[in-house]
Amino acid sequence: MDFDLLSKLKQLPQPKGNYGRWVLISDYPQAAFKLELEGLTQFKLDVDADGRVTNCTILVSSGHFQLDRTTCTKASARARFDPALDQNDKPTAAPWVSSVRWQVPR
Repeated sequence: MDFDLLSKLKQLPQPKGNYGRWVLISDYPQAAFKLELEGLTQFKLDVDADGRVTNCTILVSSGHFQLDRTTCTKASARARFDPALDQNDKPTAAPWVSSVRWQVPR
């Protein structure tokens, strides 16, 4: 991650709405759910100057490809942002980092 870029921003990208609803328990891949696969997936969304997601990268894998892939697929499709702002209040591209904890309800 480009920490030099982040230090020059006045504001990071701001999620619109509840980002906890970007990946839901109902999104659990069926095979992974049946096998009770669990883990924490840390991901980075690249957000452009219009607030759109242009890419998703897994930073730390849950250890299960299905969970990681679903994280990026769902977060990329559902995420909406107000873009980052540079020191002159100009919208600019910047990353946004978060994680999803995949846990089978018991």
